[in-house]
This record gives sequence, structure tokens and C-alpha cells, in this order.
Amino acid sequence: MAVFFVMAAFELCLVRPYKATEAGLNFSKKLAFDLLTRQAVIDFETKLLGLLASLSIAVLFFWVADVYGWGWYGRFFELLLEYRYALLVVLFCYFLFIHLYMEEAKDEYWHFGIWFLTLGRIGDRHIIRNHCLNIGVKAFFLPLMFSYFVDDWVFFQNVEWQSLDDFDSYFNLIYRSFYFLDLVIAVIGYLSTMRLLNAHIRWSEQTAGGWLFCLVCYMPFWQIIGRSYLNYQEGGITWSSWISNDTLLYEVWGCAILLVTALYVLSEAHFGLRFSNLTNRGILTHGFFRWTKHPAYISKNLAWWIIDIPFIAASWPLAVKNCLALLGINYIYYQRAKYEERCLSADPVYRDYTVYIDENGLFSFLKRFSKTKKAKT
Repeated sequence: MAVFFVMAAFELCLVRPYKATEAGLNFSKKLAFDLLTRQAVIDFETKLLGLLASLSIAVLFFWVADVYGWGWYGRFFELLLEYRYALLVVLFCYFLFIHLYMEEAKDEYWHFGIWFLTLGRIGDRHIIRNHCLNIGVKAFFLPLMFSYFVDDWVFFQNVEWQSLDDFDSYFNLIYRSFYFLDLVIAVIGYLSTMRLLNAHIRWSEQTAGGWLFCLVCYMPFWQIIGRSYLNYQEGGITWSSWISNDTLLYEVWGCAILLVTALYVLSEAHFGLRFSNLTNRGILTHGFFRWTKHPAYISKNLAWWIIDIPFIAASWPLAVKNCLALLGINYIYYQRAKYEERCLSADPVYRDYTVYIDENGLFSFLKRFSKTKKAKT
């Protein structure tokens, strides 16, 4: 939480995202009781109904889905129950504050609330559908990322620092630290979907294919895909056992793994408060994203090849099998990236960014080569 407050304070004080047009807020109005008109109060009550309905659907989902009955998710729900009253008070105050300064008071919560209130007779169906998808994204990913985060937090609390005396111990600690940072970014991102930070969800992925290719990359679906269909680790040979006899190569290979993993985590860190799957919360065009649209996916998939070395196995048929399986995983991420591009292409900023990457990106030479070849034929 401390990291979240520091990042939020930095944005609010220096970047001032609430002044952006996309935030939809107007702070030129003075905070006064004059803002609490009869219509404003009615609209706010409708929004609260929409919020209550959204939370109720999320609770019903967690109750029905057996996977959330596991002890692994229990720590997330225990925390929610322990601080439920404080969270409700904070939500109420935030909703009221933002409501008074919104340019358009009838947001997705209002439409969801009026839809419930009128039994579906009133309310923009497109806005309501997008709102339900937004709730689905947060309901699926926040408990998941928080539970992984707690696992890593417990790990670091139990690290015996005095035992760090060789390359292996430092490698394992640094590697785990990178993914812990990745989880910190993810948890903060899903907690920060606020207009005040201009980090609210503009829209979510609308297609079943986009959701499918994203969700299969996460628990519990990843375990099914990875173990039963695309197991690229069969044979048990790891990079460390493969080159353990060559100290220099072992350490160079280990450093290469850390470098690629660092590139992946730094790519994720670019999102900051706006990290999220399946949503548009603002377009990134800086940092590693100046060179390619998917630096995180590229580095993550490359890391799997040098960590799991599927091309090294007990026999060549097994090596071919493992390589094909990992290529299958790579294809899933390729499709995931393509669906993300289609989802974000509704944003004119992203369309301009796509043109820039096509002309100046890291792999732009491939398109130029393809066009030159077609011109010659």
C-alpha cells in the first residue's frame, strides 16, 4: 500500500492526471453545497445502486466458483472481510467526490444502476455490457495477482540472507525479485482504476477470442494448457543442469536470463498505475514501447526459450515435441497481442502510434522488406 500511495501522490502532485480531458473531471467548480442539487443527489443514489449491484455480482461469482474456495485465495478474501467497513466508507466518499466534479454524471455505474432500478427498461446496453466486462477483469485478476504477491512476500520474509554466498543463490533471489516487482505493479494497477488518476478503464476487450487467449495464460487455465496440452518441459533437463560443468558459460547464461527477465519487468513497469489486462486505460508510447508494441510479450517468450531449453532433451523426438509445444505457447501470446491491438485500435492515439511503429519500430524493416519484395514481383 505504501508503494501505491507514493505513486499516486507523485501523479496527483506532479503529473496532475485529473486535469486530462480523458478523465472527464471539471475542478473549476468550487466544492459547495450548491453542487448537491436534487438531480445530483438522485444521480448519485443511482450510481450507488450500480456500485452495490456490481459488488453483489462479484461476490456471487466468488461464491459460485469453487476455485475461490481454496485456501490459496483465502488471504485475499480475509483481508477484504477484515477491512470491509473501511473500504465501503472510502468507496462512498470517493464516489461522492468524483460525482460532484464529473463533466458527465451519468457514467457506467449510473447506467448499471438505472438498468437494475427499471428492470432493464432504461440504460445504455453498450455501456452496461462494457461495465460488466470491466468488473469481470478486476474480479478475475485482482485476487489472482494479490495471492501470488502474498506468496512472494512470504518467500522474502523467510530468505536467509547470510546464505547468499554463490552465483546460484544470488541468481534465484534476483530472479524472484523481478517477478515480485511485476506482481507489485499488477496489484497496484488493478487497485488504481480511478478517474482521479486518469487510470480508469475506457473500455474492455469485447471479443470472446480476446478473453480466451488472455485467460489461458493464467491460473487455473494455464495449468491445464501447460500440463496436458503444451508441456514443453518434458524430460526434466534444465539450463542449469545442462551447462553446470562450465562455470563461465553457466554464469553468462544465467546473466542472460536475468537480463531478458529484467526487460520484461521493466516493460510492465512502464504501465505504472495503469497496468491491466484486457482493457484500454491509456496508450503507452514511451520507453521500450517506442521500439515495439509488445516488449513484455517478446522478452517473456524469449525468456522461456533460454530458461527451459526445449531444444535440449533426452532424445531428438522429445526435443522436437518440446519445441513444438513452446511454439504453441508463443502462438497463444501472438494471438493475444493481435487481439489487444484490435481492441486498442478504437483509440485514435493508438492508431497514430501503430503508424509510427510500422515506420520506425524495431521490426519495421520486415514490413519494408516485404513491400519491396512484393513491388519486385
